[in-house]
Amino acid sequence: MSEAARLIVENGPCNGREFTVQPGGAGSRAGRSSRNEIPLDDPSVSRFHCRFFFKPDEGLWVCDLGSANNTLVNDKVIQEQRLRPHDRITIGDSVLKVISDGSGALPATDSIPVVKSAGTVTSTPVAGHEVDLGLAGTAPRSTSQRSNIRLVLLLVALASMSVVVAWIFLFLIPSRSKARNAAVVQPKLEGFDLKYEKVEASGSNIFQYVLEINDGRARLELHDLANKRHFSGPKTEVKSEVLAKLTRSIQDTGFFALQPEYIGHATETFNLRNLSVTVGPTTHRTRILNATAPAEFENVRGTIEEFGLNEFGVRAWAYPREELIRLANDSMRLGMKLYDEKNVRYENLYQAIHAFKEANIYLETVDPKPDFFQEAISLQDKCEKELKDVCKDLWFQADRSIKVKDWQEAATVLQTIIATIPDRADKEHEMAEQRLADVQRRIGR
Repeated sequence: MSEAARLIVENGPCNGREFTVQPGGAGSRAGRSSRNEIPLDDPSVSRFHCRFFFKPDEGLWVCDLGSANNTLVNDKVIQEQRLRPHDRITIGDSVLKVISDGSGALPATDSIPVVKSAGTVTSTPVAGHEVDLGLAGTAPRSTSQRSNIRLVLLLVALASMSVVVAWIFLFLIPSRSKARNAAVVQPKLEGFDLKYEKVEASGSNIFQYVLEINDGRARLELHDLANKRHFSGPKTEVKSEVLAKLTRSIQDTGFFALQPEYIGHATETFNLRNLSVTVGPTTHRTRILNATAPAEFENVRGTIEEFGLNEFGVRAWAYPREELIRLANDSMRLGMKLYDEKNVRYENLYQAIHAFKEANIYLETVDPKPDFFQEAISLQDKCEKELKDVCKDLWFQADRSIKVKDWQEAATVLQTIIATIPDRADKEHEMAEQRLADVQRRIGR
């Protein structure tokens, strides 16, 4: 069974730091990102540069993760390489040396203590030599010599026990000190990182779409120069289940089997698609420039762009200016119709607010704004104030009925609140449902 492999940084900003790679699991990634098991504060190193890992019965290996500056082993560029003690791995301006490969065997230049005679301990290389513990020889030993040998063996045993104890404290008990240079690397859960950039440029316009996801947070930038539309959203937390679904979608497209580059012929337009995805220890990057993208790339591109537009609420970017104005006008008219019929159905006032909001979202990136933009904002505010007053009155009726224990009336009013605010995610809807469940239990007694 393999032991933990040990690496030390011989050159670079992290010079002197020592790391371990545990057998089993996905191994340890090295790179500039703090999410790596081997983080290197080196600007010339890619965020996820390479991965150290164990192959069953084959020892310690290293593989490149699509890095910008390549991974070198003993000054040779590699994609995947078996590692042995004294090998040197160059990533960026940093050089890591393999102290041990986890096999348990010592390098040929290492030595171990050898007892040549009673009370005398020397060292001799392991390779090609028989280890003498001082027990060989035909001459009878004196009682004093035998005592000395037993003492030496006892000291060796105690030293071995000390090494075992030190090993346990070093590798099995997490260190609480962050000041020491040696870092003990523990396997981490699979991560997900993504960077996607789309640029479409011509003599009349430049459109850029940039989406980044790392550490569970997403950031989106959109620029449409000709239409004077710009969006730069802050980093936002993404729900874990949403990220998990996105990760599975990308893995199922076959993206990780694509070539690194697809380059076409230069034309009057500039069309770039650049995507880098990291899932656990695997990183893949594909760049497409003025070329027809493979179906696998188109599938993942569509999934990513749809995620960005929905997550940041900027679906309006999918339409040209004229179409946005038409959609906003349609939503505006629907909102006005629902408002006029607010007494026909309980939810009409709520749905009118939603329609006016939609109209304003469509017009958010349109410049200059159409004439009905201010009217849409005013109608949305008016409906929100009316809905607030309606709910306030309904809650007053519900509380009064509960206080006098008129459970039937209370149930009727609470059902009206639920119908007035049909969105189950709304706090007032949720609270009304909870109250109604309690009232119905009392009715059933």
